[in-house]
Amino acid sequence: MAELRAGDLVKDGADSITRVIVNQHRAVELSSGLVTLEWAAGALSLTPDHVLEIDGKMAAAREAVVGSKLGDAEVVRVSRSTGKIINPLTA
Repeated sequence: MAELRAGDLVKDGADSITRVIVNQHRAVELSSGLVTLEWAAGALSLTPDHVLEIDGKMAAAREAVVGSKLGDAEVVRVSRSTGKIINPLTA
């Protein structure tokens, strides 16, 4: 994701795309704790404080556990690591 630039098109849903407005932290080396949520069709790594819909409610990523629902997907594994932060903002 570090290669993303303003104007690039990215997938934001199963059948949709959106445009990148800015890619924050791209030129800075920032590391943070990360939570990786895995489900049958994929995985997502994000900061523990990142808010997303878990079990139908908005919650911090750190609150997800095995069995949590992310939309129709069920979390099958939760792991923690440290990594670089990249934050592309989209339209």
